[in-house]
Amino acid sequence: MVQIKRKSQDNITKISTIIIILQKLAWFRYSCNFFSIQSGWKDMTYRDVLPIWWSMCWRGFLVGTILGTIAGFFAGFAAGLLGYPEAGGFWGGIAGTVVGIPVSIWATKVAIDKHDLRPAKARNL
Repeated sequence: MVQIKRKSQDNITKISTIIIILQKLAWFRYSCNFFSIQSGWKDMTYRDVLPIWWSMCWRGFLVGTILGTIAGFFAGFAAGLLGYPEAGGFWGGIAGTVVGIPVSIWATKVAIDKHDLRPAKARNL
């Protein structure tokens, strides 16, 4: 009888510890919403996020492809002029990737501005 009572008390202690941890995680999730996208105080759904994602994707793809191709061409051409034609593809790929980074940042900024998103303030619970 004593052992059964002790095991049940241990289980209750474990369960209460898990509940406390989950409560703290829920507080962290709702108080640190810097990483969550919010419009006002309403959490965004996939229906709200999909147009923003699509805006970023098509702008990033279109402009990134055009500028990356141009940068890759010039980098490959320069490698060929310098006497390393076999390295032209490598340096062209590097140049295209380097150009793609600021293009993706630009596409994100334009999509956020177009959909009029602003960072939400942290909620007090």
